[in-house]
Amino acid sequence: MEDLSQPVHKIETGWCRDPAIASDIARLFVAGADPTYISHSELQFGRAETPDRWASDLGAIILSSATKAIADAARPTTDPHTKLAVATANGTIVGFAFVSFMPGVRTPFATLEDLLVTGARGQGAGRAMLDWIARTCRTAGFLRLFLESGARNDRAHHFFERHGFEQVSIVMKRDLQGLDDQSSP
Repeated sequence: MEDLSQPVHKIETGWCRDPAIASDIARLFVAGADPTYISHSELQFGRAETPDRWASDLGAIILSSATKAIADAARPTTDPHTKLAVATANGTIVGFAFVSFMPGVRTPFATLEDLLVTGARGQGAGRAMLDWIARTCRTAGFLRLFLESGARNDRAHHFFERHGFEQVSIVMKRDLQGLDDQSSP
């Protein structure tokens, strides 16, 4: 394995088309799965069981998501779908992001579902990936790039704010399990 403690000089980002990478993405995601990262979509789609606990089968869930996103790499951005962007430095994965596209709405948008930097934090990999994703989305006709982040993920919030993102909403949830029929909202 390459020593990523040394500065990264050239980061290459592109849509992943290699199915063999899916297991690496799952492994890297699980290794970096800090509970502060959990947001509403991780809860909605089963990646997390609670706001503080990832699903016990997180690796299998991410492997499935990565496999599908890699298969969708060749799809045109005229259809809603998700792609996987991978950043490499000297042939080693230094980051990845799932990006979903919603073209058939009044203001076409993309959503940065996940962006994880692995082993090369603070060396420009996140910025390089974010810039590449934004340029690629804009070139494809998307006018907005959204993202969501766990409520306590302050480090990520500051990073995204430094790169032009602003908060536009707050998502709240109410657990309904164990709610009896007599309870009022």
